[in-house]
Amino acid sequence: MKISIVTGTVLDKYNYLLYNFYMKKLLTIVVCGGILGELAETPPDEVEFLYTENNETDLPSVLKQAKGKYIYLLPDGYALTDLHIMIRVLSDNDTDLVSFANGVAAKNPLFKGLNFKENNCAFLFGVFAALEAKNLTKTLYNPVCKSGDCAQFDADAKDGILIACTEFKKVKAKLAKEIYAYVSDMLIARLTEFYMLAILAIREGEYTADKLLEFDAKLKGEIVLYLALEKHFPVSKLEKLREKKFKISVFTAKKLKKFLMRKDA
Repeated sequence: MKISIVTGTVLDKYNYLLYNFYMKKLLTIVVCGGILGELAETPPDEVEFLYTENNETDLPSVLKQAKGKYIYLLPDGYALTDLHIMIRVLSDNDTDLVSFANGVAAKNPLFKGLNFKENNCAFLFGVFAALEAKNLTKTLYNPVCKSGDCAQFDADAKDGILIACTEFKKVKAKLAKEIYAYVSDMLIARLTEFYMLAILAIREGEYTADKLLEFDAKLKGEIVLYLALEKHFPVSKLEKLREKKFKISVFTAKKLKKFLMRKDA
């Protein structure tokens, strides 16, 4: 059920009451393999924790259970370290999105109706929810941080990334400036990570240069993102890496791994 608040009409009060009837919590944290530690043992009354299974394929059914005004998707490889700051920030805001240094809390109705079937993943749900948003509050608080070693390469992630990039291209002209910038940054960050992990996988013989070049050619159809990735890609020039079919030296491999392991990368 997708609920919208219609301003300036007699439906205002009804919609507001209906919205709050369904949203019985301030925040739902959907744990997609992330780490909660002691925070999950005695959650505050304003917060609920839900958990995905089967590599996030069940996200649509899990999200239907969410009672929070806001939903935060905690992905694998991240740990929730400061729940109280999240509560305080969200209590003081009412925008569709509230972003933190790592991740974003999005209003519950933005997730309604989303189902990517074989491509269900926290990344896609986060992007599509953001594309439905009208406004954003940006904060520098960091209640979530990376945990452990750098992310593991997943070749299948390319499908979800391309779906997100294609949708962004379709709707970007209609987006508010702040939403456009936020989603664009999210996509560039995800693309950067994917390319870095794929290049390291090629070096280890776990992926092929031809497959990454094929993905690269498809991304070129989303030329704005393609050029932005080219401009902001760290460590080495993508153009030169393509010319070498992504063959890298030991020194470059170490630089890629170091970047991926940074806590706020």
